[in-house]
Amino acid sequence: MTVARTTAVPTTAGPRTRGARPRRPGREEHQRPDEVAPAPQDVRPGPDSPFIAPETASPDAILLRRTMAEVEPISDKVTSYFYALLFVQHPELRPLFPAAMDAQRDRLFKAILTAARLIDDLDILTEFLSRLGRGHRKYGTQPEHYPAVGECLIGALTRYAVTTWSDEAEAAWVRAYTQISQIMIDSAAEDELIAPAWWQAEVVGHELRTHDIAVITVRPDQPYPFLAGQYTSLETPWWPRVWRHYSFASAPRPDGLLSFHVKAVPAGWVSSALVHRARPGDVIRLGPPPVP
Repeated sequence: MTVARTTAVPTTAGPRTRGARPRRPGREEHQRPDEVAPAPQDVRPGPDSPFIAPETASPDAILLRRTMAEVEPISDKVTSYFYALLFVQHPELRPLFPAAMDAQRDRLFKAILTAARLIDDLDILTEFLSRLGRGHRKYGTQPEHYPAVGECLIGALTRYAVTTWSDEAEAAWVRAYTQISQIMIDSAAEDELIAPAWWQAEVVGHELRTHDIAVITVRPDQPYPFLAGQYTSLETPWWPRVWRHYSFASAPRPDGLLSFHVKAVPAGWVSSALVHRARPGDVIRLGPPPVP
């Protein structure tokens, strides 16, 4: 099934129209009259900042990098506020995320930093975001989810980028997020034509080698693509939406069975579940193989 092309511009509450301007949650509630932001050129990254724009940078890239330079030192606050907005304003999206958000928060901000730095390098940006778009299929991400994320991203930046934020900066972020999300949407749609979002895999063997190491053998519901040295991601029924990477113990057997050597580590939710809880007959999920 082909996913229709959707322009994922952040939108206001109410009917969503193409190119709708995002509202600014938090600004009216938090900004005081003495907090009027100066023009973006008044704030520049320091000499050691990774957000220094090259001389050939586009005006949008300069605005994005200045915003990111300001919020990077307080990234924890920014991401916490972003998720608070997202889950309060769009509670229907909460089931797409794991119960514990620590790792997810870090990944999100790093992805935004990377996209901001690559906005002028379309080839590298497309390669990076295409992988993200394909990978997000296993979380159940749909095209209609992207506008809500963009709306809350703009809200979080509005709240915390008090020095570099302006109408011009907001417009640059809307354009950037529209481009970023559309690349991910298109990549996911293309991948949907040729591969499942995940593989269901029944546990057919569980051999406990030591008290904390097990060999897990699974039977995928359809042949799993394999390359030497390849890894995959696993999700267990005990920790939904928590995916962890594991390498295959060997190439698939002639009957299609796959094996993993798993060591339970402290606070390792997935590894501990696989070693101590998984039994033949249980069904886990395998994520898509990484693209070489």
